[in-house]
Amino acid sequence: MFHGGRDMRGAMEIADVVVVGAGPAGSAAAQQCALRGLRTVLIDRKAFPREKVCGCCLSGAACATLEQMGLGSVLDAQRAIAQRTVMLRAGQRSVRARLGDGRILSRGALDAAMMNAARDAGATFCDRTLATELETREDRVVLAVRDDDGVSSISVRVLIVADGLGGHLLDGVLGRRVRRRRGAIGVGTLLSAEASEIERGVVELGLGREGYVGIARVESGAIDVAGAVNPGSVRRAGGVGAVIASIAEQNGMRIEGVGEASWVGTPTLVSRRRRLGARRVFVVGDAAGYLEPITGEGIGWALASGARVAAIAQRAARCWDDGLIGAWERAHREIVRERRGLCASASALLRVPAIARAAVGVLSYHPDVADSLARMTARRFDLNLVRS
Repeated sequence: MFHGGRDMRGAMEIADVVVVGAGPAGSAAAQQCALRGLRTVLIDRKAFPREKVCGCCLSGAACATLEQMGLGSVLDAQRAIAQRTVMLRAGQRSVRARLGDGRILSRGALDAAMMNAARDAGATFCDRTLATELETREDRVVLAVRDDDGVSSISVRVLIVADGLGGHLLDGVLGRRVRRRRGAIGVGTLLSAEASEIERGVVELGLGREGYVGIARVESGAIDVAGAVNPGSVRRAGGVGAVIASIAEQNGMRIEGVGEASWVGTPTLVSRRRRLGARRVFVVGDAAGYLEPITGEGIGWALASGARVAAIAQRAARCWDDGLIGAWERAHREIVRERRGLCASASALLRVPAIARAAVGVLSYHPDVADSLARMTARRFDLNLVRS
């Protein structure tokens, strides 16, 4: 694949931009960079296509971002389900809110479609390729990568890092990310179609003492289960399945097979970077920070931040200016600021079951308020994008 030597001093330049991580943020960045005429390489350590167990909801804002990118037809092509309502349960109390313009699509299908969109735009895609080390210089970034052919060193004008919650590529450049002490971890699995009777287009969220869990039926008919749980509860219960089963029981949710399921976990969900860039390096998506987003907001932030950084990367590739780091940090804040406030409030509420039950009880008497809160996730991001 890459034809550089092991010595980082003799690395060969292969692109204007290399994007590390082919999730929604990375693929969006690669697609927009390629459409702007930049020689773009997208790499991911996993083999594609690959299934990824994660939240399957795309907010209305996420769908609008795809439309702005010229990818509005992608969701229909992947048979994404229109997201009609979210059912919020807290013990014996529940409220149903109508959602605006959201869709439900498995992460495996979404990530494959986004990677193909980046490739169609002109980006080169390399899977099974792990970025292991980087060195920033005056005129370039030198990146060490490992693939099936061994270790190579490559030189690039701009590096965009979208390596997710668990990525460590930037720890030596930006320091370790700050994580919330005793914060929740993300867990997920995919169950058979018979595991729940939930209708297509409905998202059900149950709140419990140990955390919360959401379920939805994806395009294949399978049941996507994703939750945020207290690590201490997992240890005391003897496993993730037992915790999810407990939350489901507390809320009258029928989810069969959680005890025998194979679960995937994440590091602590709430995290942030003190800086979102270094010389010729920008951070996007979950790698830039994460805050237990709700109803598909996380995918919306990822797509918007990945797509938005391309304009700044284009300027950086032409002529580097240290002020571009601050420009990206301001642009990123504009994308997530108001929405993070909503999600932070919801996250704090969900961690106190008594308050959550009271809030759900109040909203059940005022469904118009619940609808308005839910539709806030459909607000479009203000982006400067190139359509495919």
